[in-house]
Parts: sequence; C-alpha cells; structure tokens
Amino acid sequence: MNNKVFTETLEVCHELTDIYQQAKPKNDYLTPANFMKIFCELDDNGQPTGYWKRKKNYGKMYIEKDRLMNKLLEKYDGLVDVTEEGEYIFKDDETRINFLNEKDDLEETIAKKKYIA
Repeated sequence: MNNKVFTETLEVCHELTDIYQQAKPKNDYLTPANFMKIFCELDDNGQPTGYWKRKKNYGKMYIEKDRLMNKLLEKYDGLVDVTEEGEYIFKDDETRINFLNEKDDLEETIAKKKYIA
C-alpha cells in the first residue's frame, strides 16, 4: 500500500469513527475489533472479511470464486498445473481451450450473481 492510499484510508477511518462516536449508544466503546464488525463485511462465520460494507458483498464473492476455481482445477487435475506466480501450464492445446472456456463461464456466472451484503 503506498503512502497516499494509506493516508486516504486513515482519513476515512477517522471520519467514520467520529460519525460513529456521535451516533453510538451510551456506554458503547469503539475498539478495533468492533470497528471491523460495524464498518466491514462479515463472512458466514461472522468474521470480518476486510472489505468495506457496500451493496455487494465482495468477501462472499471472492470466497465463492476461490471455491469454484478449486473445483475446476480438481476437474483438470493432472492436465493443468499452476505455478507459484498463479500462471497455468497446460498439457495440450485442447485442454487449454476447454479449461479457459470453463473459467470464463465461471467468472461470468460469478459476475452476474448478486452477493447482497
């Protein structure tokens, strides 16, 4: 994270904290833990995902994408290898075409789905 982004993020954090402090219930203290639960998305287990709350729940979307990609990679086990950098190595051209088509379909499905926060 570069210095400009960090500074802007910190400014937003302070603004949100000030707003919350004015609107909070009596005897309610803002801590880093409950700040995350108030202003960040939560996953299905109630843990903060690290994404700001928005109309679309990006945490759920990325968890679903990872799950589906792992399932796709299992389907092509032995035919597709993944390097440490995340690049795909295919055994042949037909496998490459089929895998990439299925990956595109998967990403299109995820993009169309509504992950409501």
